[in-house]
Amino acid sequence: EEANKIMIEVHKNGKGPAGIYPYDIAISKASKAMAIAKEEEFPFKLTVEED
Repeated sequence: EEANKIMIEVHKNGKGPAGIYPYDIAISKASKAMAIAKEEEFPFKLTVEED
């Protein structure tokens, strides 16, 4: 249910929350996810924003 809400938000607004983490952990998770997406040639973009 929550994943569907986020998916619709991303589809409509171009962005949506993926999680709330301390900044250093968020940067690490985003970098890892972007590296995996690049390996798979998947067009995926993550940004980290402070609250």
